[in-house]
Amino acid sequence: MSRGPPSQTALDAALPLATLRGTVYFLAPGRECPANFEILNRQGVTFVAVKMSRCLHAPLAEMEKEYQEAIFRLRVVPISPCVYRELWVCSRNGRWRFFEVRDRDLVELAIPVGGGG
Repeated sequence: MSRGPPSQTALDAALPLATLRGTVYFLAPGRECPANFEILNRQGVTFVAVKMSRCLHAPLAEMEKEYQEAIFRLRVVPISPCVYRELWVCSRNGRWRFFEVRDRDLVELAIPVGGGG
């Protein structure tokens, strides 16, 4: 969808969800930044990219294609037992979908659980 800066509305809506899982550190926005923020807790660190969507209920393959740039950037972050990568997608009416970004695929999460929050 958007190739520009992250939606402040989406980031504002994501913050309460993120703080439920740990300490949130926003990352400096920029072309090379892999995520909008990271969540630190006892289980590790989760890098999170937040996006707005006009079509929140698209099939997984379409979501992967729509957000391929954000997913590509997240995949730059090396994964380990204590490092997680997630894509959070928000609709204009405040509904969410959460995805774990793995090296070769995307897995939908029922809730934002990466890092064991």
